[in-house]
Amino acid sequence: MKRLHKRFLLATFCALFTATLQAADVTITVNGR
Repeated sequence: MKRLHKRFLLATFCALFTATLQAADVTITVNGR
């Protein structure tokens, strides 16, 4: 159970990190234009 929770936490962190990168990429693209 503990290991599963850790895995879920890691997956959530990765998803948030990816979303942040995408948002930053969009912001940079908009500012670039």
